[in-house]
Amino acid sequence: SALQSQGFLIVRNAVTSRSARNLVESLGDERWEGPPVVPSDAQGREIDGAAPMMCNPERLQLLIDAYLESGLDTVLSNYMGERPVLLAERMLVNRKKMVRGLPWHQDGAFFGANVGAINSFLALEPTGVEATGLTLVARHFTKLAGLSEGERGELGYGNSLKHEEVLEQFGEESIVTPELQPGDAIFLDEMTLHRTSLPI
Repeated sequence: SALQSQGFLIVRNAVTSRSARNLVESLGDERWEGPPVVPSDAQGREIDGAAPMMCNPERLQLLIDAYLESGLDTVLSNYMGERPVLLAERMLVNRKKMVRGLPWHQDGAFFGANVGAINSFLALEPTGVEATGLTLVARHFTKLAGLSEGERGELGYGNSLKHEEVLEQFGEESIVTPELQPGDAIFLDEMTLHRTSLPI
């Protein structure tokens, strides 16, 4: 698959136009805004040390509904060999123009290891030109690091890389910024090197 060979996959119309429209409308409704929510356990008690959620529960439910309607849970279950678990505290739905964003990084550097995660970047408006997009190195991590299939690599560089370092190591021809329309999505594994918006 593209995830296994390139590290990411672009899916056009990953969610319905209705789902995308519902998410966009939630961004302009003050009733959806509020203070950060700290994750809680099944009894409603806040979890000590848990990071505040970046997406309020109501908007998060809209996103979950959009993905369930598209059948994403079934696709991911088949790909991963088990039902996926959603890391809610990392979910974010917002509106952002092309400004400085996150530098080059792998999410695995924050997870601490290759844990078999799949990340998604869903466009709610045209992205990749004026609105913030996602720029990726279009080669799978195992190929970049010269690893054998299934072999785990060490993320010893820290949390991020400079743009010049990425150019030197992988070449400009390996760097892509897909243009997305509302409802399109990029799915990538936690070892895929990527950045948001412009490099810092």
